[in-house]
This record gives sequence, C-alpha cells and structure tokens, in this order.
Amino acid sequence: MLIPPLPPHPSEPTPGHAGERRSLISRKMTAPEVVSHLIAHKCKDITGIIDLPTFDDNPISHGGFSDVYRGRLLDVARSQVAVKALRLSSLNPDPEHLKHAAQELHTWSKCRHPNIVPLLGLTVFRGRIGMVSPWMSKGALPHYLESTPDADRHDICTQICSGVSYLHQIGVIHGDIKGGNVVVSEEGVPALTDFGNSLLTDATVKLTQRAGQTSGPALTLRWSAPELIAGTSRPTRASDIYALGMTILEVISGEWPYPEKSDATVMFLVSIKKEPPELPRAIPRNYANMTELWRLLLCCWAYEPGDRPHATEITQTMKDIRISIPIGRKTTLRDAIKQLELHGCKDATSLLNLSTFKASPVIGGFNDIHIGALTSGTRVALKRRRIEEPAEITERNEIKRIAHEIYVLSKCDHTNVLPLIGFAVYHDHLAMVSPWFLRGSLMEYLRHNQASANRASLMSQAASGVAYLHERNIVHGNIKGSNILITNNHTVKLAGFGSATQDSYTLQFTATTSNPGITIRWTAPERFQGLTGPTTQADIYSLGMTILV
Repeated sequence: MLIPPLPPHPSEPTPGHAGERRSLISRKMTAPEVVSHLIAHKCKDITGIIDLPTFDDNPISHGGFSDVYRGRLLDVARSQVAVKALRLSSLNPDPEHLKHAAQELHTWSKCRHPNIVPLLGLTVFRGRIGMVSPWMSKGALPHYLESTPDADRHDICTQICSGVSYLHQIGVIHGDIKGGNVVVSEEGVPALTDFGNSLLTDATVKLTQRAGQTSGPALTLRWSAPELIAGTSRPTRASDIYALGMTILEVISGEWPYPEKSDATVMFLVSIKKEPPELPRAIPRNYANMTELWRLLLCCWAYEPGDRPHATEITQTMKDIRISIPIGRKTTLRDAIKQLELHGCKDATSLLNLSTFKASPVIGGFNDIHIGALTSGTRVALKRRRIEEPAEITERNEIKRIAHEIYVLSKCDHTNVLPLIGFAVYHDHLAMVSPWFLRGSLMEYLRHNQASANRASLMSQAASGVAYLHERNIVHGNIKGSNILITNNHTVKLAGFGSATQDSYTLQFTATTSNPGITIRWTAPERFQGLTGPTTQADIYSLGMTILV
C-alpha cells in the first residue's frame, strides 16, 4: 500500500492569524515577565489551586532540565496531577532554559486532543516555574506494555498516530516522538507528552535567537530521521513521521529500534547506508497483518523527507490494516473462539462451575441469560444470543453477534462499564461471561428504592461511562435503563453492547443485513427515521431519555 508523500515543508514559520496580537520573548526577560506574557496568551496560572502539602519532597522522575512531582489540586475532585518543574529558580533563572520552557508551555497550551496529555496550566512550584498536567496512572508506554502483555498494540499505535495527525493539523511539530514520551491513563488511553523539543509554526508568542545560535534540540538517536542526525535540518513534520514509524516499531517489538546495534552503528546505518531496521523476529500474537504494516513503516522511514506520508494517511492506513479473516455468517464456533483468543479475549469455559447454572434462562430481548458461579464462587451471568428456528440458518449469525459484543466489551476498562470476565462455550453455544449483580437493572433498582435512590449520582456515573466509551471511539447504540446494571455498592455499570460499534477494529466482522431492534422511546429521531446508524450523538439523545426516566 503506497502512501502519498507530504507536500513541501515551509522553511519559515507561517504568519499568525489575522488580528492576533504577537509577543516576543527574549533572553533578557525576567521569569515574572515571561509568565506574564504566557498568561496573556491563554496559558492559565493555577498556582492558587495547587495543594502543596500533597506533593512529595523528592521528584518521581527527572528530565534534562526539569523534575516531575506528583500531588493533588484543591478542586472538588481532588484531582491527582503531575508538575513538571524547571530545575532553576523563578527568581534567578537561566535565560536560555527559561526561554525554552516558555516555548514548551506556549506550544503545549494549544493542544486539545484525547491522545495528547492536556496542559492544565502553569504554576510557581517551590520557587520554580512548573507545568501542570493530569497524572497518568499507568505510566510511560514501555512500562505499560511490559506490565500489560495483552494490551491491544495495534489500537495503541493507531491512537498515537491520531495524536500526531492532530498536532500536524494545528501546526505543531512534536520533535521527540518515542515510546518514552507517550503515557497511558487509568483507562488505557495513550497520550503524547513532553513538548520540550516542539515547534509551533503559527505562534503568537515568538522567541528571539542569539546571534550565531544554530544548535537544535537534543536528539533521541534511534528515533531520529537522517536529516536530524546529519544536522542539516531542524525538526519538521517529516522528521516526526520518521520517529512515529520508529515508535510503532517499538510498540510492536517491545524493543528500541536497532536493539542490537551501538549508537555509532545506528548513525552509520541511518545516515550513510540508508538502511532501515530489520523486521522484528518476535511479533505479539495479537498484532496486525505484518506485511501491510511493514510496507507502511518503510514509507515512514524514507530517506528523503518529502517522500514520507502524512500523519493523517498513516492513521487511516493503521485503521485499514486487518489481522485476520473477518468473523461472519460462515464462521464456525471453533474459528470464532480462535479469533477471539488471538485478539486478547479470555476463554473462561474452564472457570465455570456448571452445576450451579439454572436450566431455565432469564429471558430478555434477543438473549438468554443463565445465572451461576465460577469455581471460585463468584456469581456470574452467561449471555448468549437466542437461537430461533431454523437453527442451522440463524446459529452462525448469532455466533457473529455475540462474538462482536464480546470483542467490543473486551476493549473497555472503566468503573462504569460492565467488566468482561471472558467468553465460554455453554451447551455448544458461544456465551459472554460477566459478573452477576443482584440489584439488577437501573429500572428494577429504582422500583425497589424509589425514596432512597441517589438519582443524580446514578446518572452522573452513567454519563461517565458513556464519556469513556466515546473517548475510546465506541458507540453504545442502545442506552436505556434496562441496559444499566447496579452493583451491590450502588455503582452503575453500562451493559447491553449488542448494538455497539467501534471506530477501529483489529478483529473484523462482516456486515450484518439485519440490525438488532431499536427501543423507540430512547431512540434519536435520525435513527428512528433510518437516516443513520448508531452514533455518539444518538447515544447522547438516549442518555438524556434515560436521565429523564
């Protein structure tokens, strides 16, 4: 698959937007003057809500010119945050380091994307200038991959590509893309961070340059494009693309680029021999079609910057790459199980205590629900699609439907989304295994707790679950009270993913000619009229109807 090259890159920054006021930050400015300029250009000062006693005395990590501390804000949620504090005093700072920090703050403040760590604001932290961002609890991407071997690496790479595509669209060059500069949230969402080497091509804040100053940002050698190693170029969109390709390789293989080569050898291979990395020997069992992916990476590593593809093209190609034959009407139960396992779904059949399951299912909608327990004693529900006559015609379709629901739910990890234990073969049928909640659905819960139910809390939790799904590009498709479960401790769990869709799949499913029935009173007008399928907007309409009830 050939990828269109980037258009020529401008050698000079483009002018600012009409009507925008420009500022010039020079090395002669004091720290308070720099901060004042940044605040004037929409960098928010949040010093007043930093809860200083919650921060450790010692930093949790170090950078070239900064230290990172963890603590909390004085907001209602007591949000946990990271403060990246310059390793210099705000009262008597080094002018060049201060200018560098101002550029990072200004560039970072322009970014708003799910796969970019948000900058909450700037602060004066223990006499030092600091940058405040949400605390990403799963840590840096290499650590996350090491501790989470079943992580969906293809999806992670696709999301990183989406973040880079966004940066380039708003005129930001990251300048140091690598696994170590990607952090992972509690929900498993990767996000780019560390804008210390970044450039904003359309900046309202400009930094002066000393006469004779030619040195660029520090290189991360194994991710650096040949023109950066040769010193013939500063970071560009094209060099970002080269580094993005190396980062994808890093995620696939779990190793740095050129893992068995010395730095000197890497410089020789990249700059002189123009030799790309070798195809990794070990590929994770749940990763993508390597032939198509490798072709894409070779395009990213083109020696000539102008021959490298757009980040938007890379993102789309990553979405198009598939790892297997789709699950469809002709897929057997055995093949469906194999594909689910290859894509990280757990076979929980051996965990079932079959003697605890009732012969008669709890019937609802298009599904049969069987209640029982695991061998550990945990109460669970088995959900399988009901097979209507003639079974030989409908059974294969129902395998596809329940496999699809299992797959989508396996990509979710949130307090307010039903956790998936795995799948099981139950009486020769594919079934989804999840915890059983005695309090039942939201509607049942409200019938038995009319006076005591905290409806505001319940709906806030439901909204949080929906927000998480949409952040992961998952559309629920059937939000209503009967598809919301309540745990013993009154926690909301979104369930009923039979109509769900996902923006990017690694496991593919053939198109279904007949869709599950819609619930009219909760359905957005455009869906009811047949104008669209499930969308995030339609989800919001259904959520509103659920809140109303």
